[in-house]
Parts: sequence; C-alpha cells; structure tokens
Amino acid sequence: MPVGSRHEKPSESGLAHFYEHMVFKGGEKFQSATAVSQTLDRYGAQFNAFTDTEVTAYYVKIATPHTDVAIDVLSDIVVKARFPQEETDREKGVVLEEHKMYWDMPDARADMQIGPLVFGQAAVGRPVIGEPDIIKTFTPDDLRRWRQHYGAERFIISAAGNLPTDLTAKLTQAFSGLPQTTGLPTEVIKNWTDGPRWLTDERPGEQTQLVMGWPSLSEKDERRWTLKLLRTILGGYASSRLFTEIREKRGLCYTIRAVEQSYVDTGLFGITAGLDANRLTEALSAIWGEVNKLATKLVDDTELERAREYLKGSTAISLEGTYSQAWWRAGQWLSEGELLSLDEINQRLDLVTAADIKSLAQEIMRPNGLGVVLVGPAVKLEGLRQILV
Repeated sequence: MPVGSRHEKPSESGLAHFYEHMVFKGGEKFQSATAVSQTLDRYGAQFNAFTDTEVTAYYVKIATPHTDVAIDVLSDIVVKARFPQEETDREKGVVLEEHKMYWDMPDARADMQIGPLVFGQAAVGRPVIGEPDIIKTFTPDDLRRWRQHYGAERFIISAAGNLPTDLTAKLTQAFSGLPQTTGLPTEVIKNWTDGPRWLTDERPGEQTQLVMGWPSLSEKDERRWTLKLLRTILGGYASSRLFTEIREKRGLCYTIRAVEQSYVDTGLFGITAGLDANRLTEALSAIWGEVNKLATKLVDDTELERAREYLKGSTAISLEGTYSQAWWRAGQWLSEGELLSLDEINQRLDLVTAADIKSLAQEIMRPNGLGVVLVGPAVKLEGLRQILV
C-alpha cells in the first residue's frame, strides 16, 4: 500500500516501520507472533514484510493447496492486529537493536544520512527506521491511530503462481474489515542550489564509505527510462564505467555502484562506494571524472546497446519467481497506475537516445545539487571540495 515513512509527522519518525513489526504480533484469531509463525511454518511458507519511504508491504508465499491458510493468517494480522502493551514495549527493544545494527554498518550508516542531507527537513529524506528517542515513546494508541492509513482504497493485493479460481472472492471477503482511511500528509519538495553539501561522520577503520546523492526524477516522469539506462551505464553492472575505472583499472574499491529511487514527486540518484581511505582524493577525482564524461560526451552506440540489452535481460530473469511476479505487478500499479508488459518496457527503453542520456546527466548530476556523505577516518575537506566543480 502507498503508505510509508514520509507520511509520518516528525514526532512519529519510525512509526510506519514499527507498525509493520507489530502487525506480526497477532490479530483476533492468531493472537501471538508464535501462533502466526507456527501456523505458516507448518506448511513451509515464506512470509515477511517491509516498510519503505512511500510503501508498506506484507507477503506470504505458500504451496497452492494451502492458499486459504495464507489468506487467513495475513488478513487476520493486517486487518485485526491487536497491539498489546507488553508486546509493544518488548518490540521497541527489537527495533532499537535493528537500528544499532544498521548504524554500525558503514554503508548503511552513510545511506541513512544522505536523505536528510539532500532533502533537508522533508520527511521523504528521513531514515525509514526512525529515531531511537522517538521509537522509545510509541504506544498502542499510536499504532491504532496509524492503522487509519490502511484503508481498502489504498490496498493493492497481488498474487502470482498456480492460483485458485475463487481467489478474488476469498481475498475480497477476508480483507473486508479494513478501516476508513484518513488523509495522508503532503509536503512540497524544494530543490536546493547551495551545494555541494558535505557531511563527514568520523569513525575508526581503514575504509571510507562514500555516498553522493542528487535530487532526481519522480516515478511518473517519462524520462525514467532514460534514467535507468544512465544508471546502468554509470554504475549498474560489471561493465559499467565506475566499476571498470575505479575498481578494475585503479583498484580503489571493492564495491561501487550507481543507485536510484523514485517517489511520487521527486527521486534520489546516487553513487555509493567503499574506498581506500588513504586514496580518497584520487578516488573522488576519478568518480567525478566519469560523472562529467556522461554530462559532456555522447555515449557511443555500442555502449548504449549493451546497457539496453542488459536491462531487458536482467528484468526478464528477475521475474522468474512467483514472489517477483507478484511484487512487480503491485509495484507497477502503485507507482505508475498501470501494468506494463515486458515488451512495452523494452519498447520504452528502445526509444532512449544518447542525447537523452547526456541531457539528463547535465540536469541531475550538478555540483550545486549534490550531497556528499563520508563515513570513516577523519578527512580534510579543503582538497576534496576543489574536485567537485
């Protein structure tokens, strides 16, 4: 459903994610986490959930003869979650440990800080997991209030596999108790032009984790297919420019990639890498050189076609599983309001030109729209600042 962390008030930071955890503590029929897990484990089911900036999802994958069990459990915990006080208090400890786990991982720590740097005070940039001091304050009443976002008109139920013929009727009945929804808060995202902005997070170690991020395209922008190709060419696979130049030719990193995330009204495009702390200047200079090349020179036909075919092939392969099929359709409907076939996606990729990629690179990857997070040993920014011009 299209509800996530960006719909929280500042005083609710982390509530969407905490709610997702608490749903699995049971409903009216399956009244504990043990009852939920033992019922599904009995049939070898796979089940989980996730919360993102604008989306929350719950899923069960189960053998077809036991579909009714999956519907029974999932509808009970989603529609009729009870949120006992003792479970609420206990789960705070679980989520706080999850926060510590991510905060102790340099790459996750950097990722959690790039959003606020790029988007400022806007909720779209806040870490989904929330802030520890706020998580400690959550109550069952907070959870019941958040449930009002879970209305039927926001729910998308997607299924794939060997489906029973009466599945739609069963799902309609099982989820008929969803509440009337309340409105979701909206915010105006304003791009800034006073960059690059820098954030240094000093911690011991031999490696510097780098994340560079820019405001990017919304999920409905027609140029999103150009952005996918731009990301692929820059740092989306082992033939990409960043992987070839920074890792293979210079030996400056083990991992480096370009990433993208689109929202209803904006997006985040970035580069992330774990770099030799003693060669940071060389690495940043080489990375910025590849960024500038994309913005100033046309991609040749061979490189563009290779990236295009990679995206077509990797998308097709990724859809071989039933979970992937179900989520792909749900995700398309959430973000685009329509279901595109592989052929339709491929046709859109075929329309992208080298000039389109160059133009979009110039628009997005500007120094004055850039945020840079460095997590690792102490660095002197004076020399690094001179690179990003």
